[in-house]
Amino acid sequence: MHPPMHAPTLHATGVFRHALAPWVLACALLSGTAHASPLLPVEHPAHQQLAAWAARGLLPATATRPLTWAHLERMLEAATPSTPADRTQIDRLRGEARLHRPGRRYLEMSLIGAFTEGGPFAYPPPPLPANGGGPFPATGGRAFAERWGAEVGARLEQTGNRLTAVVAPHRMLGHGEGGHPLLQEGYLAANAGPLWLAAGHQPIVWGPGPDGGFLLSTNAAPLPALRVRSDELHRFSGKASWLGRGGFDLFFARLEGNRAIPHPVLAGLRLDWAPGHRLAIGLSRTVMAGGRGHSLSGSDVWRIITGSNQRAGVDTSNSIAGFDVALILPAGGHRGVRLYTEYAGEDESNAWPTKPAIRGGLLLAGLGPEANHSLHAELAATDVFYDAPPSGVWYRHSLYSSGYTFRGRIIGDPIGPKGRRSTLAWRRFGTRNDLNLSMRIGTSTSSPATGYRQVQANWRRAVAPGAWWEVALGTGTRCTGADPHWEHLVMFRLQLAAPG
Repeated sequence: MHPPMHAPTLHATGVFRHALAPWVLACALLSGTAHASPLLPVEHPAHQQLAAWAARGLLPATATRPLTWAHLERMLEAATPSTPADRTQIDRLRGEARLHRPGRRYLEMSLIGAFTEGGPFAYPPPPLPANGGGPFPATGGRAFAERWGAEVGARLEQTGNRLTAVVAPHRMLGHGEGGHPLLQEGYLAANAGPLWLAAGHQPIVWGPGPDGGFLLSTNAAPLPALRVRSDELHRFSGKASWLGRGGFDLFFARLEGNRAIPHPVLAGLRLDWAPGHRLAIGLSRTVMAGGRGHSLSGSDVWRIITGSNQRAGVDTSNSIAGFDVALILPAGGHRGVRLYTEYAGEDESNAWPTKPAIRGGLLLAGLGPEANHSLHAELAATDVFYDAPPSGVWYRHSLYSSGYTFRGRIIGDPIGPKGRRSTLAWRRFGTRNDLNLSMRIGTSTSSPATGYRQVQANWRRAVAPGAWWEVALGTGTRCTGADPHWEHLVMFRLQLAAPG
C-alpha cells in the first residue's frame, strides 16, 4: 500500500536561512555595471527637504525610502533650483553625498540624551504612539520610559565599486520594552544594472507621508531582509514610453524568534508608477506567513498570491494591502502644493482590501521670502467604515498573535489597531539651521481608550557635511479613561562624521 500523498510544503524560514549566502554572493558578482551605494539613514533631515522640493516641482518625488546616496546625488544634479537658498542647500547636500562615493570609508557617531517627565514620550522622529492593549507593547514608537535616557550609536560605511557594507551598532539606556540589540542596522548592498540588491538589517519605508504609510513606516526597526528594488524610477521604453516611469521594491524578511510563532517570514512588494511629473501612484502589499511549526503547502502559497481570504482558525497568513496617490499642483511663484491619500485594508473581500485605514495629507511648500518654509497637515485613521471589536482589527491576527511587529515595535503606523491622529507641522530649511514645530492630536479607541495632545519644537544646526546637533523641546497631555496627565520632553542630539 502506497503512503498517502501530501501537498508539497515550503519551510519558509529554512529557505530564507539557506538563501542568504548565495544572495550575498550574487550581489558581489552582479555589481559590475554600477557602483554600490548605501542608504540614507531614516532620520536624515534631507528626506523632509526633498519632499518640499518635490512639491515645488524642483525634482521628482519618491514614496519608497530611504534613498541611496547615489540616487540622491543624481536627483540633485538634475534639480532646477529657483532661489539662492535652494542653490545653497543643494550644494550642501551634494557635498555630503560625495562622502559616500565608491572608495570612501565613512564613520558617523551619534549621542542622544533625553529627560522626560510623566512619560513615556517619543523622541524624533516623533510618531507618538496610541496603541491598545493585548499583545502589543505599551508604546509603538521609540520612547524613553524612564526620566533620564540616552542612546549612543555609530555608523560605519565602506563603499566599494562592487559591494558596500554598512554596520550601525548602538546602545540605549532608559528605554521602555527592554532596549534594543546592539546591532540595529547592518547590511551588504550592490547594484546590478538598474537594480539595487541588499541582504541584512535595513530600514524599509513605503508610503506618501513623512513617516511612511500603514504597511511600512519609520516606526519599524530595520528588518533582516533579502531585498531587490529599482535603484530609481525608470522610464518605460518603446511603445510603452507613454506610460511614464515605473519601479518596484521586493523583500523577504525573517522576523525574530521571541514571538508566539517564532521566525515567521514577512514578504512585501510595492509597485510605483509615475505617468507624469505631477502624479504618482503606488500599490503595496505585505504578507506574514510561515514560522516554526507552520509550513506552507502549495495551495497555501497560491491562496496567498491570489489574495484569497480564509476564516479565522484555518487562515495561514496575515496580509495587508493598499494603494496611495500623490498629486502636485502649482501654486504660483516659488510655491507648490502636494496632495496625497492612502487606502489600505487588513482584510479582503472579492480581491479588494476591506476593514480599511485611510490617510490624507497636504504639503504647502515654498513659503516665505526665500521659499524655504513649508506647512504640512495630515489625518490618519485605522478605525473607519466598519464596526471593529474593542481591541481593534489593524495589526492583529488570530494566528500571528504577536501582531504586526518586529522587536516590540509596530512595523506600520504607530497609531495602532484602532486609532486616529491629526498632525500639523511647520518647517524652515536654512543653509545651516533647520527649525521644525509640530502638533499632534490623537485618540486610540482600543481598550483602554487613550487620547493625547503633543507639541514639539526641534532646532537642528549643521556644523560640517554629515555633522550636526539638534535640540528638541516637547510638552503634551495624555488621557487614559478619565485620568489626564502631562508629559514633557527635553532632548539633545549630537552627530559627528569622520569621512575617510
